Amino acid sequence: MQYEDLNRKAQSNLKHLVIYALIIIVVIVVALYVISNFSHSPKINAAKSQVLAYVTSSYSNVLSVINTTSNKVIENITVGNISTGNAFSDILNQNLLSVAFSPDSKLVYAVNSYSNTIYVINASSNKIIDNINISAAGVLPTYIAVTSNGKFLYVYDTMGNDFNSPVINIINTSSNKVIGAINGISSTAFNSLDITIDPYNNLAYVMDSYSKSLLVVNTTSNKIIADIGNISNYLAGLSPNAPIMAFSPNGKLAYVACSPKYVAVINVTSNKVTANITVVNNTEHSPFSIIISPNGKSAYIADYLNRITIINTTSNRIIKNITLNKATKPSISSMVVTPNGELYIATYGSNITTPVYVINMTSNRIIKNITTGLGPSDIAILPDGKLAYVANSGSNTVSVINTASNTIIENITVNSPEDIILS
Repeated sequence: MQYEDLNRKAQSNLKHLVIYALIIIVVIVVALYVISNFSHSPKINAAKSQVLAYVTSSYSNVLSVINTTSNKVIENITVGNISTGNAFSDILNQNLLSVAFSPDSKLVYAVNSYSNTIYVINASSNKIIDNINISAAGVLPTYIAVTSNGKFLYVYDTMGNDFNSPVINIINTSSNKVIGAINGISSTAFNSLDITIDPYNNLAYVMDSYSKSLLVVNTTSNKIIADIGNISNYLAGLSPNAPIMAFSPNGKLAYVACSPKYVAVINVTSNKVTANITVVNNTEHSPFSIIISPNGKSAYIADYLNRITIINTTSNRIIKNITLNKATKPSISSMVVTPNGELYIATYGSNITTPVYVINMTSNRIIKNITTGLGPSDIAILPDGKLAYVANSGSNTVSVINTASNTIIENITVNSPEDIILS
């Protein structure tokens, strides 16, 4: 009897040992799998963390590419032909007007209005891999946008194929072919128009300033699903970093800077205006761009001339107006916000050097002004917020600002820089 008890205990202990051994083996296998995957993750992250700055030029067909690690120009991409007196291009004084990225940042789409062509660039090699000529569908393409699902490219053709009726052509990004058009925008050439992609919903908003309407497009069906009337912004499309629309962090509300004096708040589900907030009381000023603070509590509206208006997004009331410089009255060209809540504003003036202003979004005070060069036309900030890039169109430079110290650490030579777009 005692022997049998000992035998049963031995068998039980053996079972426990086997179970423990199996558990240890499983733990080791899982640990090795995790270690193996983590050992590869830095390489993946390093590849994804590489950000390139693409700089357009007002008076050439060259797209300059800046490596934001070395802050050196690593490529100058010739994009199409240059204007030689074509009346349509001369009206805008530009050839290369707009750049957009695929959602995965693997492809760059660049518009050359003189060539009536969209060029597709491989972002790894920075080589042109395809070109989409739209002469049969429209004339003088300017603004471009990629839908959030990456399937379609929207191209605003200023003149249309009848040289009078603007149109938004739809390009399938798989075939790089024009597959249709979004009709319903105004029939006036050179209309101030902007295409804003909703990052939260499958929607695009087309600002039609001439008709004073905001068209809502379903980017799955490419159909207009709503027309929100009495909304316009005649400064639409001024800069890629001067957005006329901004969205609440939960994606439920859209805020639109409207000429000449107010901000419209739109419910994106009902496509109805829920509030109109007057931000300008005279003809000297006009709201043209808007940014929402990272916490979603405030909206910052750039007045075209010298002022930032701050709105509480809960009460929809103005909480402060910030005048940048009472003496020089600079115009605002673009503005961007860092992840930690500092607003960088590029300004320009007539024959004067105007600075980049920095506003702390907690205190809502100007904490710094940084002189970069003549005619700052655009500003962009890296995703981590550590560096800001300023296009100085009058100085042929791009200034690099360290946002921790708010000092210039590099001036990169670029011919007639106009817009800066980060991959």
